[in-house]
Parts: sequence; C-alpha cells; structure tokens
Amino acid sequence: MKEATRAPRLTSGGAVFVNLLKIRYAYRMDEDDFERLEKLVEENNRILKRIQGWMRMSRLLSGLYWLVIIGAGFGAFYYVQPLLAPFVETGKGVFENIKEVQEGLNKSALDIPGVFEKIQGQ
Repeated sequence: MKEATRAPRLTSGGAVFVNLLKIRYAYRMDEDDFERLEKLVEENNRILKRIQGWMRMSRLLSGLYWLVIIGAGFGAFYYVQPLLAPFVETGKGVFENIKEVQEGLNKSALDIPGVFEKIQGQ
C-alpha cells in the first residue's frame, strides 16, 4: 500500500483543487458515475434557476409594496391637506404674535432708563 503524502497548504481554491485530484485518483469513475453526476448537476441547476426566479419575483413584489405604501402616504397628504390648512394658518398667526411680543420686550428692555422715568412720572 502506498503511503499518503500530505499536500501543501494552499488557498481555499487550491485546496479544493487538490482535494478533487485526490478524489479523482482515489475513485475510478466509470460512465454510470459520470451520468449520475451529470443528472445531479442538471437537477441542481434547475433548482437554482427556480430559486433565482422566485428571488426576482420577491424583489419585484417588494418594490411594488413600497411604492404602494409611499404612494398611499402622498395620496393621504393630498386629501388631508385642505383639512390641515386652517390649523397651519392659525399656527403661523400664533408664531407671528409671539414674535411681535418678543420684539416689543426687546425694545422695552433696551429702554430701561425710559421705563424708570415712566414709573417715577406716575
């Protein structure tokens, strides 16, 4: 019996090739083995193509799903916008009033001596 020699460590691709060579020489393959292997490869290829088709369909449906959700959001905003317009206008008015009050306070804060004169004059 021949003693097995250890193959040098290679990269993963090289190790696979070395292992395939070992299998090739360890097992003598006849025509039946090649035919079985060919059938297995064809079956695996069919299965992988079906999986790939389902993945494509899944991606397409997922994209449509998100388009519907985003479109529904925009559509809802379009129909709700007239209902929200009075609230937006009220909010703008409130913020303008707050801004006017702040400006008035800033002016009176700068005129501190004038405020003291008004208080003393009363």
